[in-house]
Amino acid sequence: MTTEDDDAIAKLKVAAKFEPPLTGIEETRTEWLLGQMHVSKLRAEGGTSWRTRLTSSSRFHTRATLADVGPVIGVFLRVRDALQDQPPIEHLAGWVPAERGADAIEWMEFLNQQIRVRVAEGNDNAGLAK
Repeated sequence: MTTEDDDAIAKLKVAAKFEPPLTGIEETRTEWLLGQMHVSKLRAEGGTSWRTRLTSSSRFHTRATLADVGPVIGVFLRVRDALQDQPPIEHLAGWVPAERGADAIEWMEFLNQQIRVRVAEGNDNAGLAK
C-alpha cells in the first residue's frame, strides 16, 4: 500500500467512527451532492467548499476497509489540480456499511458519468443537465 492509500483508509476509518453513513445523491438545480462532494451540472467543476476544475482523470472510486463500526465502503473523489504539478488528491465524500456497497457503486458510476459528460461538453459552455 502507498502512503496515499494509507491516508485514504485512515480518513475513512475516522469518518466511519464520527460521521453518519451516506444516504444517496442529493440534487439541486445546478449540482449533484454526495456527502461532502459536489459535481456541477453546468460545467466540469466539483469539490466541497472549494471548487476545482474536473478533468478526464477526475473520478469517484470506492475503497473498502474494516473500521470500528465493522466493514465499510468509502466513496472518494480523485482530482488533480491542473495549475500545479502534483500527484492527484483523494477527497472522502463519505461512507456506507459494506452491505450497502452496491448503493455506493451505483452513486459512483452515476457521478463519474456526469463528470465525463461535463468534461466532453467543455468547461464553460455546458448547459443544465437533463
